[in-house]
Amino acid sequence: MLPLRPVSVSWWRTGEHRSPDEILRFRRSERLLHWAIAVPFLACFASAAILVLVYNPDPSRPMRGLFAWTHRISGICLALLPLLVALTHWRDVAIHRENIRAGWLWRKDDLKWLLLSGPAALSRRVKLPEQGKFNAGEKLNFMMVMGACPVFIVTGVLIWLPGIAFFSWILHVSIAAMAMPLMLGHIFMASINPATRAGLRGMISGYVDRRWAMHHYGRWYRENFDEDLPPVPEREEPVPQPGRAAAIRCPRCDHEDATVPLSRMIESILQTAPLICARCRVPFDAFSLVAGAEDLGSILEKLDRLASRSAPPRPGSLEPSSVLPESSSGQPRRDWSGLDPHSSPRSPERSSIPVSP
Repeated sequence: MLPLRPVSVSWWRTGEHRSPDEILRFRRSERLLHWAIAVPFLACFASAAILVLVYNPDPSRPMRGLFAWTHRISGICLALLPLLVALTHWRDVAIHRENIRAGWLWRKDDLKWLLLSGPAALSRRVKLPEQGKFNAGEKLNFMMVMGACPVFIVTGVLIWLPGIAFFSWILHVSIAAMAMPLMLGHIFMASINPATRAGLRGMISGYVDRRWAMHHYGRWYRENFDEDLPPVPEREEPVPQPGRAAAIRCPRCDHEDATVPLSRMIESILQTAPLICARCRVPFDAFSLVAGAEDLGSILEKLDRLASRSAPPRPGSLEPSSVLPESSSGQPRRDWSGLDPHSSPRSPERSSIPVSP
C-alpha cells in the first residue's frame, strides 16, 4: 500500500491555528463539498420516506405535490451542487482526488477496525488499530455515497420515461434501502455518539482537538502534524538522592511523573529545555511541582546560582519578582514566580506548587 504523498502535508497547514490544542482537519472546499452532498441527500431521503409511507397507501391525501417536488428539487441539487463547489474551488481539486483515493484505499488495519469496533464500544481494554484520514466506517459511508448518488440521479430521470419507469423505481428504492443503514450509522457517530461526535466540529469550523485527532486518527496525525511538537529530549536516568524526591503533574491530563530529575525541572523553569508530558506528549505550559517542604529552599538556591551564571532571560522567561532574605550561601534569594517557600503545604511532607516555565 502506498502512503499519502508528502505534498499532502502542506494542505493541512493552510491558515492559522486558533489554538495550539486545535488542528485543521478539513479545508473550506472540503466542508462545502460535504454539505453540498449531505443536505440534498438527507432531503431526498426524508421526502422519499414520506411519499412511500404516507402517500403510497393513499395518493389522494393533501400536500402530496409539495413532497414530490421537494424530492425532485433535492435530486437536482444533489446532481448540481457538488459540481458547483468543485468548479468554484478548482484549485483544491488535488485535495478531493486525494480524499477519493484515501476513501477507496483499504488496509489490513481497516478490516481489523471493523471487526474490533463493536467490542471496543463495550470494553476500553479493546484497542482499535490506528487509522488514516478516514476510519473504516467512514470509508464504507464514503463508498456508499459515491456509488449510490449516480444511481439515484440516473434512475430518478428514467422514472419519468415510459416503459422503464417501474424497473427504474424498483432499482431506485432498492439502492435507497441498502444505503439507509450506513447513512443512519454515519449520522449517529457524527452527532450522538459521545466518543466521536467531537469530529462534527471539523465539518463546521474545520478544526478539531489535537488530542482527539491523535487518538482517533493516529496515522493521519503522525503523517501531517507530528513535526509540530518539539522532539522529546533524552532524559537522564533518575539518580536517587536522599531528600530530593520530587514529582511534576501535567495540568492537561493530570499525569504525575516522579522520575524527572530535579535538574531537568529547573532547566524547564529557565526555559532552556522544555519538558514534555510522557502521556499526552504536549509540552508543558505550566506544571505542578510536588516536593517535600524542606526541599524548597534548596530549589531556590539552585535557581539563583543558575540564573547568575546564565545570560539575561529571554522575553517571556521567568524573572525574579522580589528579593527574599539571604540564603545559606550568602546570596540574596530571589522570589521566583510560583515558588513561594513560605506557602503552606497541603501535608506535612509534600506540597504542590504551580510553576509556569
